[in-house]
Amino acid sequence: MKKTLFTLCIICFFATYEAKPAVNAAAADYESGIDQLIEDKNEEKNTRYLPQIQSILSGLRSKKAGYSQSGQTSQNVEGVQLQVDNELPIVSSVYDLSGAYQVYALKTLLVTNLKETGSFADAITDKVQWRIPIRTLQNESGLAIMTEEDGNLRFSGTSVGESTAIWKFTDEDIRNAVMEVDGLSDAVDSMKIASSYLYRTTFVWLTAEDREYLIPFSYFADCINIENGKVYTLSEIIKIFDKYFDEQQMIDSPGYGGAPFRQQPIIPVRLAVIIVLSSFTGIVGLVFYIKKADKKIAGKQV
Repeated sequence: MKKTLFTLCIICFFATYEAKPAVNAAAADYESGIDQLIEDKNEEKNTRYLPQIQSILSGLRSKKAGYSQSGQTSQNVEGVQLQVDNELPIVSSVYDLSGAYQVYALKTLLVTNLKETGSFADAITDKVQWRIPIRTLQNESGLAIMTEEDGNLRFSGTSVGESTAIWKFTDEDIRNAVMEVDGLSDAVDSMKIASSYLYRTTFVWLTAEDREYLIPFSYFADCINIENGKVYTLSEIIKIFDKYFDEQQMIDSPGYGGAPFRQQPIIPVRLAVIIVLSSFTGIVGLVFYIKKADKKIAGKQV
């Protein structure tokens, strides 16, 4: 009996010992959804796209140096006309390749599309770009832009200015935003970055359990009362953008330029004056009435 019990103890010990690695491996598979998505995104970027980006940037610099020495005023490089002077910041900049990210273009009439379909996925086009953060020798912040077609990249230009800093967000910014929402970090099952040039806003689009969430990074954040780097539901974004923008202006006038801000109701000056005077009169009357009532009470007490 004792021998049998001893044997069972030995078997249980080894069974437990062998099971531990399996438990640890299973735990690794349960890494939070957002962490896994960011890791997968970076792996694809590092293996598939960064070599192309580095090659294009290196080629641009080499050709710029070559035709500068030859005295040429311009040179066609990868389909882009480059100038010898500093008109093209890309050839004299510091690049942040770790901050490069892939972004999809959104349909122009974004709000109209979202209201009609109720799905952010339907507003995303197949036009893809890569944005690479840069800082010029003049210490200007900007982005180098490369277009993507069938997995191949092509340099298309640069955007320089303080406004571009809004779109230089990091993986940590995305992770921190998601962690602010209870249970979302584990539930997230897909992520994509998309941008609207009309609204100068880039969104991190997330899906989780058939629900859609958006993290906006917008130039107009202060104007439309949204917080950059915060998670919103799709319905919240639709409500906010529909409140401040009126795309019917663009539909009625195809040549309309700029973001179609909705005209907010303005109180006519004459009406505003009447309201102010009425309020002032009411306050004066109330004060006079109180003083008169106080005198009557004082008289009765005497």
